[in-house]
Parts: sequence; structure tokens; C-alpha cells
Amino acid sequence: MNRAQADDIVSFWNAHGTPKIVYRSSAQIARFFEGLDLLTPGVVPCSRWRPDPGDPDLDVNQYCGVGRKP
Repeated sequence: MNRAQADDIVSFWNAHGTPKIVYRSSAQIARFFEGLDLLTPGVVPCSRWRPDPGDPDLDVNQYCGVGRKP
């Protein structure tokens, strides 16, 4: 999915759904972890955060990460 397609999905959802979505890049999300120790593999698509062997190799337009206080 490209950025234009993602923008269309977010626009549709925000016109019809609740809560509203704020589309952010992985770099923008990484700023929420400032001051924390970001665990490996960092801020990545949710499907790529510590996948199990045999899990499909998919990219999704949702990012996640785990941080802990130093």
C-alpha cells in the first residue's frame, strides 16, 4: 500500500469512524519513545515486531515498539 492509498483510508475512517486516526510515520512514532530504552527491533510495522518462525512476511501500516525506563 502506498502513502496515497493510506491517506484515502485514513480520510474515509475519519469521516465515518471513531476515534479519529492520526497517520504518523515510524520516525514520528519513535519520538514518543524519547528518554526510554527502545527494545529491539525498535519501531517497526506491527507484523515485524518479533515475528514467530513461519509467520508471513507482511508489512502493515501500523507501527509499534516497546520502551522501558532506563
